[in-house]
Amino acid sequence: MTTTAVAAARSRLLTGTLLACLATTAHAEGEPLQLSPRSRAEPLPQQAWATLPPQLLAAFLAQPLLVSPAQLQAAPRLVAASDERVLMAQGDRIYALGDAHSPLRTATAAVQFRIFRDAVPLQDPVSGELLGYEAQELGTAALLRTEQPNAAQSPGAPYLPATLELLRSKEEIRIGDRLLPEPAHSLHSLSPHAPGFALEARVLKLYTSTALRYGAPQQIVAINKGRRDSVEAGHVLAVLAPGRHLRAPEIQLPDEDNGAALVFLAFERVAYVLLMNGRYGVQVGDKLVTPQ
Repeated sequence: MTTTAVAAARSRLLTGTLLACLATTAHAEGEPLQLSPRSRAEPLPQQAWATLPPQLLAAFLAQPLLVSPAQLQAAPRLVAASDERVLMAQGDRIYALGDAHSPLRTATAAVQFRIFRDAVPLQDPVSGELLGYEAQELGTAALLRTEQPNAAQSPGAPYLPATLELLRSKEEIRIGDRLLPEPAHSLHSLSPHAPGFALEARVLKLYTSTALRYGAPQQIVAINKGRRDSVEAGHVLAVLAPGRHLRAPEIQLPDEDNGAALVFLAFERVAYVLLMNGRYGVQVGDKLVTPQ
């Protein structure tokens, strides 16, 4: 643009007019300007969901305990308390005994154990496959002294029970409850994202101690897909409410969108998700799919 053209355009400017300024290298008027391609850097639009820190989710998340039949069979049992009481609570000293491969014989002092009871089988509602055993966590205990050979008895006599201290209890602990080593805390900051593949899962059960039929937002449910199905923590799934079946006439209503759920813990064949929102209650058998 020549100097004369710039002056003419300046005389027509009004308040509020937007100007686009182009920086160029200085050159003599009338000479051609040499342009060449060049890279430009621009910030990406903020379209991705923000990373969720674990402290923000901790109030809503539980630590389900999923064990295999072999783990359930080999888990040590509580055999006694420091006195003759049957029920134990936080601060009590307890004693436990396992088999020849008991972790109470090989663990180091100060290792923590989770105490559980009533391991119930989880079966796939579609195929009927046994996916594992979910146990009710009752509390945690710290190992004070490992199992020791009972030298006072004849060879082959059982070991002396290990000694533990109850650190936390959700309800009363009793003789016969089982222990497993506390797993490493794997809850890191979650980056919510949709799976990059088509996925259809079903609700196995509601993770709650009360006999509820429907799950609601901020509650946890177990689904019949896990790491072997490429499910991972951070996956966001769409929850579908099943359409009703009308009998007169025979009509199947379509499934309806019922909010979203966030996977926060994935085992080999089972995963646990947090219900984020929804219009209807979620029940066993409902579908969770890849969002469209």
